[in-house]
Amino acid sequence: MSGAKKSGAAKIIALVFCILAMCVTAVLTAVSIYTGGQMKTIDNVYAAVTHGIYSDYRKCFADGSEYLSEKQFDALCDSYKQEWGEDYHLSAEFLSRDNSKKGCEVRVKTTVYNELAHESETVSFEMARQNGKWLIIG
Repeated sequence: MSGAKKSGAAKIIALVFCILAMCVTAVLTAVSIYTGGQMKTIDNVYAAVTHGIYSDYRKCFADGSEYLSEKQFDALCDSYKQEWGEDYHLSAEFLSRDNSKKGCEVRVKTTVYNELAHESETVSFEMARQNGKWLIIG
């Protein structure tokens, strides 16, 4: 009889553990989705610069925020091509996120690289959620 009690208690403990694991997984997934949109927007900015597509660049910014004009954007792309060659890439690695009055400040390690060299710097983006999407506001 004590063997039946032990297996019943083990089943309850296992059930509680499974429920807790599912809750933790759900919370981590929600956080990942919530903050992952910020990095997706930043990655889209860098992809637009790498490929020289101004319309994709512009989509990453909220209305009323400061962003480069098309002429300034083209000059930026040309400067990267001159310094790093035609096959350069930009990438971002998430460092931190702090809440601000308007939204949040996302800090990333930005790396520009080609086959021969790379250079990194820390950059901050002021971002806010608008219409369900993370956009750069400053």
